[in-house]
Formats: sequence, C-alpha cells, structure tokens
Amino acid sequence: MAAQTDAGAAATVAPTSPHHPVLELVSAGNGPASHEGIIDTTSGGGANNPLDTPTEAAPKPSPGRCAHFSARSQRFCRGKPLEGLPMCGMHMQKQSQALVDGHCDTARGVDGAVLPVSPPRNPNPAHCSFFVKRKERFCRMMVGGGRVFCGEHAAVGDNGGGGAAGGASSSKSMGPGPVGAERIPCPLDPRHTVYKHRLVRHLKKCTGRPDPLPEYHTECHNSTRNPSDAPGPKISLADLTTVELRALIQRVRAAGDKHMPEIVESVLDHPVVRAEIDKCKPSGEKYNNIGVCSHLEQQASLIGNMESCGLLRERQCYIEFGAGRGKLLHFVYRAVGPDTEADFLAVDRMRTRCKFDRFHRASEKSRQSRALIDIEHLDLAKVPLIQTGTFPLVAVGKHLCGVATDLSLVCLANCPPAGSRGDPAIDSSGLPVAAAIATSDPAVPAPTASTEPKAPKRPRLASVVDGGVMIALCCHQVCSWTGYCNQSFFVDELDFSPREFKLIALMSSWYICGTRQAPTQSGGSEDAKDDGKGDAGDGDAETEHAASTIDESTTAKSGLQKKDQERVGFICKRLIDAGRVLYLQDQGYNARLISYTDPGVSLEHVALVATPRHTLE
Repeated sequence: MAAQTDAGAAATVAPTSPHHPVLELVSAGNGPASHEGIIDTTSGGGANNPLDTPTEAAPKPSPGRCAHFSARSQRFCRGKPLEGLPMCGMHMQKQSQALVDGHCDTARGVDGAVLPVSPPRNPNPAHCSFFVKRKERFCRMMVGGGRVFCGEHAAVGDNGGGGAAGGASSSKSMGPGPVGAERIPCPLDPRHTVYKHRLVRHLKKCTGRPDPLPEYHTECHNSTRNPSDAPGPKISLADLTTVELRALIQRVRAAGDKHMPEIVESVLDHPVVRAEIDKCKPSGEKYNNIGVCSHLEQQASLIGNMESCGLLRERQCYIEFGAGRGKLLHFVYRAVGPDTEADFLAVDRMRTRCKFDRFHRASEKSRQSRALIDIEHLDLAKVPLIQTGTFPLVAVGKHLCGVATDLSLVCLANCPPAGSRGDPAIDSSGLPVAAAIATSDPAVPAPTASTEPKAPKRPRLASVVDGGVMIALCCHQVCSWTGYCNQSFFVDELDFSPREFKLIALMSSWYICGTRQAPTQSGGSEDAKDDGKGDAGDGDAETEHAASTIDESTTAKSGLQKKDQERVGFICKRLIDAGRVLYLQDQGYNARLISYTDPGVSLEHVALVATPRHTLE
C-alpha cells in the first residue's frame, strides 16, 4: 500500500517487505524522544537525546520479533510482529493511538530517515483494518472494493483513508453503501451502526427490536408487585447501626431455634450422568476437571433423587425453570427414555446458544418446547405445550437463584391441574370463573384492572395436586418481598417486616462468603459453558457463590467470629426455605429439604423436594 500523508492527520506507513525499518515515534518539535510504549532506539532509549543523528550502536531487533524497544527492560519486545508489519499487535495499536492523541507526529527508522506514520492497515486489503485490541488482531470481516473498514466498524474512521483503526470517530464513512454516507448508532441497539438513509428499513429487521409479548405473558402473574409502582429505596446492611444489626441477629437466632427445617442427607447417583462424568475423568481422579465434574456430580444426584421419589416416569410434563442451555432437562430426557411418552418445557428469560433442546426433536413420542420469558410473567396454563397436554407438571431446576425459585413455585401453583386445563370455566388459579365474566352479554361490564395491591392467590386444594418439584436452591440474598411465595409465614409466624425480610436475605450471604481454600486443579473452560443460565446462573462451585473472605477477627458491626457469622447466614437461608416448604405443603405436597451433594462440591448443597402427599414416604 502506498504511503499517504495529510495535514494535521497521520498517514499510512506501507511496509515494502516484512523486514521493515524500526519505527520510532518522536514528539513534535525538539521535545523528549520517548513515549509510553514507543521508545527511541537510535538514542539508546535516552529521554533527552534528539534523533537528528542516529548512533552507530543502535540496537536491532531479532529476526521475526517485534521492533519495539523497551527502555525499562533494555531489550526488544519478544512478541511476533503482525504479518507485513514491524511490530506486534499491542505496540502497533499504541503507536496508532499516540498519533491519534497528538502526542507524536513523526517516526524514524534506524537509518535516521523521517518516515510518514499513520495507524496500521490490514496487510490483506480484502479484510477490515479495524484492530481488535482484545484479540490482538485485525477484524476478519470482508470489505468492498476501495474501502478500508467493514460496515460494523465503518464509523471508527474515514474509509477513504487516514482514519484511525479503533481510535478516531467519524460519522461519514464508507461501508457497504454509498461513498461518504452517514452512519448513526441504531436507536434499538446502539452497539451497532446503520446508514442514516436506510434507518427505516433497518428498524423493520433489526435483531435488537423488542420481541412481541407471547400469548402466555401476563404482567406480574406470579408476584405481588404492582407494575405501576416505582422501585423502592435500596436496602443495605450498611444502613443499620451496630445496635440494630445485633438485635436483628438475636431475633434471627431465636426464629431459627423454633422454625429450623430438617435437612436430610441424600447424595445419590444416576447411570446416565455417571457415564458423562467418566468421560471427563480420563486420569481416574475425582476432580480432574473440577469445573465440569462439579456440575455433573450435582446433576447426577438431582436426577438420582428424582428417581428415588418416583418423579422419573412416563406421562409427565417436565419443566426446567431457569433452563439456560437446558442440560439438566436433557439428562432428565435421557433418564426417562427417548421412547417414553412425556413433555419437556424449558423456561428462561434470555436467549442461549448451544442449547441441548436440539437432541430432543428427533423423538416421536415426546414433545419439546422452550418459553422465552421472565418467570414473573409466565402463565403456564397458556403455554401451548401445557394447554394441550394432560400430564402432571414436574418442576426442576439447578441453582435457581433467589426470587426465581419463589416465582417458579407460585407459577406452578397458579397452573390448573391436568384435568381442567383448557376448560373455559376454570381460570389460571384453578378456581371457577364467574358466569357474568364468561357471558358475552354487552350489558355486563368487562372487568377492569384494579389499582389496589394484589392479594396473595388462594392456594389450590390438596385433592387436585399432581406432579412434583426438584429444585436446587441458591443465592437467597437476591430474594425479594414481592416475589416471595409465603409472605404470611414471615409476617405472622416469624414477626418480621418486609424490610427485615430483605435484610435477612442479605445476611444469608454470610454462609457462602468465600471461606474455602481455592482449588489446586484447573477448572478448564467448559465449566463456563456448562449451563449458561439466564434466571439461574450455573458457574463454578468456587466462584459462583463466593464473595469476599470474612476476616478472621471479630467483625465490627455483628460482633461475631467467622464461624458464628457463617452460622447466622445458614439460619437465614433455612428460614427462607422453611417458608417455601410450608407453601408447598399448603398446595397439597409432601415437601422437604435434602442435602443432595457434598459441601466440598458446592456450598449451595440444599435442594427442595416435593411430591404428591400420597407418594412421598
């Protein structure tokens, strides 16, 4: 590429061969000859030596290495240069930014000749010249003839030449459109740009446009939150005085003595998941890859407990809340059997790649669907898969965070039993609909939305309960009062206010505040991809539920030692879980808490299990 110059702007250095002279930036005029990242090599790295006469002892880079000389290390950079350029990606980017910021405007080679300098261009003119700093390479998108940047990066510089690759900004750019056409940020998603004259057409097909609400969306269907209410003030433990915090701790301890639920240890296994675990352990060690194996160990125990409770059988509708990629639901599908007649529904509020749903579509007897919606607004009775089905509902979830667990339990309770789904005389709570509402007589006024706070929905009768629940609990600190399933338990039984409920939820994080030693084995990269959940994160056991380490000494406000503070956090978690157990019992279930895995695998080792009262012993 021919070198170009422009008054007040940098131009391109076009290397004629891979062995290009060493580029050095010097400040404008006779100022210091060194700049951060770009050092004068002809003067030995001195800060006050001019570049008028190059020295004979100027250092030279090794062949195939970056031409940047470090004054601090007194050596050349050991990185490999970009193809056709003298420096590695990092130092070429620093050189470009220095020119854009105006710190330097001249470069010299080892022979002392002044060289015109500008941001680097992609050696392959068919590809975009935007330098991706995070990946240390140029963008690989194709560009049109005579253009420098692709359409996505056209706004970062003038495609006609002289623009900064990743530095300067310009609203007039040449992309896959007319020369000089103006590009503007997309009003739906400002992370990408669009030609201004094509904005109307782009808005009709932009992937950032809001999706239409599905037919099963009902605002705040599973919570007591009023959509018109403004968010309340943020509540923090730091707002409490020492006296208030210690008084709350004493009340929590007293409530734990009376209402602490029993936790039964039930660490089981299942051959379907065990086969996957064996694939991840070629060396035979228990945690050869702790990130992957810890998730699989938990999934094996959850499915094993489902089998022991009689929840793995045909003619069931399995719903995974906070499904993410749907890996737990996939193992349930394999455990039940691909030839078994059953339905499978994955619920998540975020789009996820590499979903395991694709492995279920070849089955002829089972049906599979995915609902992209927040659980708070999900009306299960209107989901086509459930509306047309007659199978009992079995809710599953792995590390369903905080309020998502409560919303899932209420969502399950609000769905009519299997025998009355699709009946116009039965509403979504399973209760008969008034005849006046069902009639089409225009004289009967249509029901209007009430501005009063919604009352908790009436629980279902125990005689119509079906299905079951198997949810691994976690992240109680993000529970909310409007989403909690058993508000009356905290108010009437425990005598706590809504504000104190949130404080107790925050105190529950004391149990998982990073008191374990870091693992010695590498976690690998697959743990980050295992179950990328929207509603319920599913990260590594060491990082997912860990906060800052508690000091060994007595904490300032609580006055508790480390172990005592962890115990208070454990009590807070179990009080929240006790309300969930009682809620399910009111729905006609037998509910209990189990410890489904070893705390060394996950600090969040408690699961909520519920089955119809006549099946769970």
